[in-house]
Amino acid sequence: MEQDKALGTVGHIRMDFGHNGKEFWHTWWPHNEDQLNTQEFKDELQTIVDTLRTDGPLKDLTAMRSFCAQNGGAITKDGCSFGYVVETDRYRYCLRCTSSPGDYQGYLYCYDKQQQELAHQVKLVGRVTYADGTKQEFRFLYKGIIINHNKNRANLH
Repeated sequence: MEQDKALGTVGHIRMDFGHNGKEFWHTWWPHNEDQLNTQEFKDELQTIVDTLRTDGPLKDLTAMRSFCAQNGGAITKDGCSFGYVVETDRYRYCLRCTSSPGDYQGYLYCYDKQQQELAHQVKLVGRVTYADGTKQEFRFLYKGIIINHNKNRANLH
């Protein structure tokens, strides 16, 4: 997906605590054809998840409920889902907690911040010099917006 590329999405983990609220079931869903899933990322992700499972909202369903009640961060009108962000030098982790039995209780989306920066750079796609000496550059931004720059002005198209 183009949006995954622009966001630098490495992938996401879907989690639940099982029938008794004390288990930890999870599934990894790669994004961007698994190209950003490097060993560096895997090591950091393991550390993040281990930390959240040891003394955070991913320990079990009771710990998640307690964490959400103490820290707020509701992201839905009904107050059933909560959102938190963990940032490191290279990655951004967005955790959605839903402490209802029967649902998946957690989704952890993982983003490569360096890839986000690269995807949002303005890219030169063409340059024209007219007979009268006027110069014009054509640049491309994400989502197909072309910016025409010339000596005197910039126009969005």
